[in-house]
Amino acid sequence: EGGVPHPHEDSYQVGRDGTASTSAESAAKRSGVVRTALAIGSGLAAMALLLTVAQKGNVKTLSSSELAAQTNPPAVSSGPGAPQMPGVTNEIISTTTNNSHIVFMMVDDMGHNDMGYSSSDVTFATETLNHMAANGIRLQRYYTASSCTPARVSFLTGRYPSNVGMGYDDRGAFVAVSPYGVPLSVEMLPQHLKKIGYRTAVVGKWNVGHFEESYLPHRRGFDSALTFQSDEMHYYNYTLEPRLQGLAPIDMLEGKVGFPYVKSESFANTYSSELFATRAVEEIMLTGANVSGVVDVSPLFLYVAFQAVHVPHDTPPADLYDDDVDAWMLANVTSQDDERQSRAHFGKTMVAMDRSIKRIMDALDLNGMMDSTFIAVASDNGGCPSDGSNNYPLRGGKFDLFEGGVQVPAFIYAPGLLPPSVQGTSFYDTFHVSDWLPTLLRLADSGYTLDDSLDGVDQLGLLFEGTSRTGARDETLLGLNRWYVSMSFDVSNLDFENSKGGLIYNNYKYIQGQVDRPWYAPLGSNTGNCTCGVVTSPVSNFLFDLSEDPTEQHNLVDELPEVAAMMAMRLRAHYDSATVTQWMAPEVSQCVKLWADEGYMVPWHKPEALENTTRQGGNDKPGADTDPADGPTDTGGPTDSPESSEPDDAPTDGSAPSTLPDSAPDSAPAERR
Repeated sequence: EGGVPHPHEDSYQVGRDGTASTSAESAAKRSGVVRTALAIGSGLAAMALLLTVAQKGNVKTLSSSELAAQTNPPAVSSGPGAPQMPGVTNEIISTTTNNSHIVFMMVDDMGHNDMGYSSSDVTFATETLNHMAANGIRLQRYYTASSCTPARVSFLTGRYPSNVGMGYDDRGAFVAVSPYGVPLSVEMLPQHLKKIGYRTAVVGKWNVGHFEESYLPHRRGFDSALTFQSDEMHYYNYTLEPRLQGLAPIDMLEGKVGFPYVKSESFANTYSSELFATRAVEEIMLTGANVSGVVDVSPLFLYVAFQAVHVPHDTPPADLYDDDVDAWMLANVTSQDDERQSRAHFGKTMVAMDRSIKRIMDALDLNGMMDSTFIAVASDNGGCPSDGSNNYPLRGGKFDLFEGGVQVPAFIYAPGLLPPSVQGTSFYDTFHVSDWLPTLLRLADSGYTLDDSLDGVDQLGLLFEGTSRTGARDETLLGLNRWYVSMSFDVSNLDFENSKGGLIYNNYKYIQGQVDRPWYAPLGSNTGNCTCGVVTSPVSNFLFDLSEDPTEQHNLVDELPEVAAMMAMRLRAHYDSATVTQWMAPEVSQCVKLWADEGYMVPWHKPEALENTTRQGGNDKPGADTDPADGPTDTGGPTDSPESSEPDDAPTDGSAPSTLPDSAPDSAPAERR
């Protein structure tokens, strides 16, 4: 009944055909609505659906194509086959407000070689995502931060993390007991969208500040929130991982605008991907629902930040992954003789997430929203190979500024909004995670005034036109950390020469203060012992020409000293403009006492306490088990796996690959020199 199909459903078409339904068809559809409401979950979703059905006689129900026609009249073309965008040349819509729904799904720790359509070994693990990407726009040069918190900061603020005090992002910088977050003076994406009239909801990982309630999502622009705040938790009971001095509080809170947060106490033992999908479906079904005589006609912004595919990879429920039925999806991953089972556990987690995403897509279609919804999917950062993720043939991984840490899978799927000419295409212009905010705001309202201080760039027009020859960006900051924290938690301002950072300017990429990392083939002998973020010395500087060397095999820093100096000078400009870090030392004892009493991770600073009065260097030092390092995790689980199959040209010793990633165009545009 709509949504994203199983790959064998050859007759499936995305969206609706726009024809009027007969009475019999309408009755069948209503019956299907009731059945689906009962199937996809109890509570709010079922109530909204059933109320919608009950009110059919009083509410005009539009088909998906009728809804799209009202919100998106046909574009006016200025030339043969030239699609136009609001605010570019001709407007698609009659007013500046588009009212398109927006669904953004962020995957956690998915590397370049993890998305099925770009993978050498888990090709079939993401059936839903593969289908969406094949019929959407693949962002082949999508860049993000190298770890979780800064990536989410950029997405939500449209700024580089170093420009909002969140640039210190070494491994373990932002932890469950960190008493800081994105400054309250910085407006976030949902706050902008509320001004335009959107209903906003977030489900999943927050991870940008939770020490005080003012920093939680329901106080920062989201009408409703179901979130965990830390870096890592267990998939079923949502307890903090690793433990905090032996304590494992539950990390799951709910928030509603205008009300205090509450502890989520009714979802225990529901696998997190399933839980987040169910809540997302509930939010979708509220759109257009008639509840107590009031119909919600607001456009929806839904931010779904999955826990998957982050460790620990707790075994998914059988309805999301069944070894007896689904083993073929991971046939190329590993074998029983392989000492490292992490890739297989990772694959199962990914299949479970993909099937949860299909439920979200089905709900959009069922509720007549598919043709008026702009859907984007992106990973937050590169994966950690020892955890089962993989970035091959890109170099390095999570916490690195090499391509494996910052170039990740991303795509757009909007069958009713994207011009046919760009559906099923690849976009080779550089797109940065900070670009989502201005791009989505332009989609929502072409007349919305964007802040000149944003680092993100509006890419909407280029996306609707296809890859340009010059691109919207000539420079992209990949990361900048000018701060050092000593063992006593004293914060020092590093000299530029000792700082860590990287940026891309045209076809060149410069990295400063980076530990040399190899390439990690999926089953390479070095993969289980990757040093993502753990080994921090010695460091070197690197210069690459990405148009000739997309896998970063040839360091040109000595061959092209003038270019290296120019790139360093450009990085220095970002260093000079970086704001003072918000980082504050972990507050262990305060949290342990409160969370032991509450049983939950809850804010531990008093409401409206806008300043953290804890002195740097005067806090408790976390024990060895309090650092949320994303190192290897023994996840247990089944050991029966099919025969492994390594790509023919994949080296197993960390040496450079012999093939190019699919993000590399056949030739670079001449203007990119």
